[in-house]
Amino acid sequence: MATDAPLEYVAPEFGPAVKRWFTAEGLSQQTPHDWAQAADCRGPWNSQTSLLQRNLLACEPGFFISLARFNRAVAGEEPLPAELKRARRDQLMGAEPFKLDDGSLPTAAQWFALYVGELPVPERYRAPSVADLPEPLATAATAVGALTPEQRQQLLDLLAG
Repeated sequence: MATDAPLEYVAPEFGPAVKRWFTAEGLSQQTPHDWAQAADCRGPWNSQTSLLQRNLLACEPGFFISLARFNRAVAGEEPLPAELKRARRDQLMGAEPFKLDDGSLPTAAQWFALYVGELPVPERYRAPSVADLPEPLATAATAVGALTPEQRQQLLDLLAG
């Protein structure tokens, strides 16, 4: 089920963490969809992945089971279906799975715990903070954060022009 606003019970950093994982590994929202179709699995579908990355997906238990299976397939712990197209197979074989801070793959229950914030998002998938930036980027990021949306747009226009 989808909503038009982030869900209150979803950890705010969860969806963006999944998006950072996908981006870092060159995975698209279509990647788990194609795998799920070929593996005869009930997701994760591209629409679910899109909503999940924006914290807009109200997940049912089966979603976390599917997400854990997909992650195991990325890790090579579950065989890739023969029906999966070669390009998608190569993409999955070249990607790293989502891992917890101890290096293990999350189980379905741990994916749920990440989703509701009972398990912290692993360090490698957290958004960088201003404190992590070198100077003078930290100073610039702090200054930009104090700008109004209109001022930010003016700055972007100036930099692009």
